[in-house]
Amino acid sequence: MTAAGVKALELLPGLVIQTKFEPKIQEHVSCGCCGSDQYETVHHFPENYFDPEWFDTYSWDANLGLELRIVECKDCGLIYQNKRFSQEALHQLYPNTYIPTKINKAKEMANHKFAFHIDWIKKHMGNKKNPSLLDVGTRYGVLPNLLRREKIDAFGIEMNLKCVQAAGNSGMEEVYLGTVDSLNNVMNSRTQKQIDAVAMFDLIEHLLDPKGDLEEIAKFQPKGGKLFISTMDISSMGYKVFGKDWYYLHGQHTFYFTPQTITKLLESAGYRVVSIDRFGAMKSLRHLPGQIKKWMKYQWTMRWGVKGEKEWFAKHRPHLLDTMNIVAEKI
Repeated sequence: MTAAGVKALELLPGLVIQTKFEPKIQEHVSCGCCGSDQYETVHHFPENYFDPEWFDTYSWDANLGLELRIVECKDCGLIYQNKRFSQEALHQLYPNTYIPTKINKAKEMANHKFAFHIDWIKKHMGNKKNPSLLDVGTRYGVLPNLLRREKIDAFGIEMNLKCVQAAGNSGMEEVYLGTVDSLNNVMNSRTQKQIDAVAMFDLIEHLLDPKGDLEEIAKFQPKGGKLFISTMDISSMGYKVFGKDWYYLHGQHTFYFTPQTITKLLESAGYRVVSIDRFGAMKSLRHLPGQIKKWMKYQWTMRWGVKGEKEWFAKHRPHLLDTMNIVAEKI
């Protein structure tokens, strides 16, 4: 592991990586936006909804055969998981077995899928010289290392120790172990006081307290500082067509946003939404036949099972251009 990687690990001397788990697995929670306890059930999946003899459900319920309930807040409309995995149990949904000790940096950098995001960030950052950017949930640090080529002082934080170690072993720069709660330590290690921009791609739907995390991030951003978020849209055509069978409904996703509810959340945390981009209906319709075919395969496996080894439960669950991209700025 490189010296930079070792330095990153030292930022959280009190971090304990659990190897055995005993506390309660699921718990009831209040609305993550307005704090209300008034909700109604949108979807309920009973215990062993996916037959454990046919399906691998690690990201659904950690292969524990648990029920999954998705609810909607009666006061603000936020859709979220309730009961949900407790903070102590959440790691069970994210197995470490498939994470390598080292990645092929050249290959990862050449075959990345961040072209849209990089252009999007540069467009909204304007002409500011050498702006700083934090990538939250950076995994191996591919995005910040790509942005550093664009003369953006980018760095990332990642909560998974194995990912940080792999990044360090592979020569990835500025990848730190931690979560938003560790941000003060990371900033001190970089002798930095403010962040011009923050990226959260495919992350906010996984958080236990998105409002609290956004408020913490806001402490390190100047007025006008940018926030870039990509997340799935539960008001999308994909969800409207496939409903309960929609790809994105599973245990790892604790929150499900619409343009309206993500706006409310950001405003409550001290941000103003600048733009929300979604895929148009016509573009979605072009992909509909292929997703319906996928959905039919899903129906088949749910009724008659799979042959041979267990199949990942979401292999044939459909989606349909369901991402929304949000730009917000600190008020």
